[in-house]
Amino acid sequence: MTKLRVTSKIKGDTGELLFEHFCQRNQYAYIRLEEIYNSLTPRCVLSFRYGDRRIKVEIPTDIQDEVRRFSIPINNDDSTPNFVYDFLTVSLRFSFQEIDNKYIQQPYLTKKAFNWIEIKTGKSKLSKSQKSYKKKSIIGVQLFRVITQLPNNYEVTYEELNF
Repeated sequence: MTKLRVTSKIKGDTGELLFEHFCQRNQYAYIRLEEIYNSLTPRCVLSFRYGDRRIKVEIPTDIQDEVRRFSIPINNDDSTPNFVYDFLTVSLRFSFQEIDNKYIQQPYLTKKAFNWIEIKTGKSKLSKSQKSYKKKSIIGVQLFRVITQLPNNYEVTYEELNF
């Protein structure tokens, strides 16, 4: 048995995991900004995640420029990119139709269905960059805060399986 000390990385990963479960429960598909940065083509179609599904979303024309600008690393470093927010979400409730277990985008999808998401754990605050980008956004920014205190350590065991 070993003890795994809780670091800021573990806190951040836990917050993201909880956010992903929140999205599934509340019909939001999501994509990391790094995925947007690495995959946004001139056609502006992105593959959002929804549980184990992938949903193709054509980004509305009026927000394409913002999606491109906000998905560039703020530290201008491709080897260790740092993005202003964590995720972009799209609501599946009104602008998508589920047919044969697939979500199909409807032609009336608008910017109102999208949100930038920043995940914070504990009492951490938005950075100056995040506040600045929020003022420039026509999409909107939501803060997903995990309030419950995580333990200082996790006890972890691993064992060899012999069959």
